[in-house]
Amino acid sequence: MSILNCTATSGDQALCNEFLYCDGLLPLPYNKAYNDCVAFYNPNGIGCCTENEELYHSAEYRELINNCIERQVNVEELTDSELTEVDQFQDCMRQLSRKCFGRMF
Repeated sequence: MSILNCTATSGDQALCNEFLYCDGLLPLPYNKAYNDCVAFYNPNGIGCCTENEELYHSAEYRELINNCIERQVNVEELTDSELTEVDQFQDCMRQLSRKCFGRMF
């Protein structure tokens, strides 16, 4: 969540677009849960990253969406291929964290 919050409040749309790219690397079970949860909590769209706006509108909504996704996805049911996609997502997020936080994790 810290990478998401850093990105969402950055005011940098390019950084937010990178987050959304990383998010798109997740396997289908995550993407389906993401779409369902975003539609429920942000029915008018996810917003954008500007000086006055945050991605997903607020930290509260980001937390609600994240918890919703975690409730819907059973990691133990993911295939080996899907787990590889999760690894690719995590690599992408590590690279994004370096940009957002300005240091390596």
